[in-house]
Amino acid sequence: MSNAISPEDAESFSGSAVPPVVETREVVSGRWLLIDAAVMAGWVLAVDWLVYQVGSFFAWGVLLVLAVSLLAAFRLRVANSRRSSWLALALLLLGLKLIWSGSVLQIACGLGLLVCYAMALAGYTPFMPEAIAFLGLMCVGATRRLRAYRIVKPDGSLASQKPGLSVVLPVGIVVCFATLFVLANPDLATGVSRQFRMAFDSLGRILTGFNIGEAVLWLASGFLLLGLLYPARVILLAEKRPAELDQTPTASGVYLAYRNTLLSVILLFAVYLVFEFSTLWFRNFPKNFYYAGYAHQGAFWLTVALALATVVLSAIFRGSVLADGRLKSLKRLALIWSIENLLLSAAVYNRMLIYIDFNGMTQMRVIGLFGITSVVVGFLLVVVKLYRDYGFIWLLHRQLWVPLLALVLYAVLPVDWIVNRYNAAQVQRGDLAPSIQIAAHVVSAEGILPLVALVDCEDPKIRDGVRALLAMWSEDLKNNVSSPYVRTYGGVYRGNWHSEYDHQTPWLQVNAGFSHPGRATEKPWQSFQLSNYILQSKLNSVQSKIEPFIEDAKARDLAIDAFFEYAYQWY
Repeated sequence: MSNAISPEDAESFSGSAVPPVVETREVVSGRWLLIDAAVMAGWVLAVDWLVYQVGSFFAWGVLLVLAVSLLAAFRLRVANSRRSSWLALALLLLGLKLIWSGSVLQIACGLGLLVCYAMALAGYTPFMPEAIAFLGLMCVGATRRLRAYRIVKPDGSLASQKPGLSVVLPVGIVVCFATLFVLANPDLATGVSRQFRMAFDSLGRILTGFNIGEAVLWLASGFLLLGLLYPARVILLAEKRPAELDQTPTASGVYLAYRNTLLSVILLFAVYLVFEFSTLWFRNFPKNFYYAGYAHQGAFWLTVALALATVVLSAIFRGSVLADGRLKSLKRLALIWSIENLLLSAAVYNRMLIYIDFNGMTQMRVIGLFGITSVVVGFLLVVVKLYRDYGFIWLLHRQLWVPLLALVLYAVLPVDWIVNRYNAAQVQRGDLAPSIQIAAHVVSAEGILPLVALVDCEDPKIRDGVRALLAMWSEDLKNNVSSPYVRTYGGVYRGNWHSEYDHQTPWLQVNAGFSHPGRATEKPWQSFQLSNYILQSKLNSVQSKIEPFIEDAKARDLAIDAFFEYAYQWY
């Protein structure tokens, strides 16, 4: 097969630490054969040990850091340093978050960004449509690499011209002669035989716990590493900018319809914005104001309106309209409507902030803020496309990254800590309404950390309720059973108090016997999460204040129940 590389590919791959996979030769040198074998063996052993022996989010965090390090060492290039550096930073942060307080979301984001990181190192811009195709290129590249290791031709004859033979043949001959020399010395043969028996006994013990799934893991992890290191290279999605196309100015038949549409929505938005600002920005809200409806329902539909505006604006400025001589006047109307949309986005943020100010922060409100921001950024990208004359592919590439970036940012940030840090600070300032979010939402260890500051809260019900919650966590941490998944999904409710809406405090649960995945879970370090360790240290510092609720389980349950009932007035 041809070894030719195009000038563009040669430039793209300049400075690569390994031979570029675009070079389609069928063999690799003996040096790279040994390097690949050593790296793959180390990688497979590390994956097996971390998944089966450690088996926690800590293990996944270490795997992400290890994968980034391997890819950086093998494929790092100056030409792609900016893209790859940002992706490497995101992956390292995800790895650290898994070590701090992990979840399945961080694992999923990490695997997705790992593919994007390999794309950047292979010379691609890691856009989402290309990432799907890149998965296929990884499989093709890994298969090519495996074929390159052959030392026998398909017809069964030795491929003496292949560099791999220069490694395998001498090793095989040396092993044969060494075996003969050992057999020629009885004492040496006895000692070597004893060592072989011990090795086979150890191998037998390992194989006793061996299963098909483990073999699949070995093969899949090794194949994945090869695909990440040596992906195939082809030209993916590309598009010319509209300004580069040959467009003769013509009158579009839909110009009047689009102009009238923009004039209409400009008028409608102006009327609604006056109403929105006069009713929700400059007023004091009555006691029974429907905060939830205006925040959940109202903010949602306004966000949908922003998304619809994004679609409408994209649909107007395409096709024959781009060649119309009156395009500039249409763009001026679009600019006015864009400003109104930005004012509308401010109104959506205002609704969310009103709700947060009413009774505190929650995970769902953080997600809501991220969602609103994603829609706003998507709309701004449409505006940039419109005034820079970019094409649809340009817009598609960047708009698909917006929700992914929001998801990764949510996964990296200590959301539970941020939420309860805000709520605890508000309670300390005398605003007790956010206490409902402390009582009504079960969180991970990182979310419990800010609550330690409330053990001396002036309000007795909040103080005793928080101390009881901390006592529950203290017991679980000492028994090494605490996990966000225990508290979120692992139990059934108990306790006697119900609100008029039939709510019951989710904190009063019976541990459902959660155990970490893997073959060995008896050692505390195997379920290590840094947030748990720090929380245990903080709980030790207030041990005297939570001790009564540790010793008396009934008093603890009553305090949690009373806390929930008291805080429910701000629901």
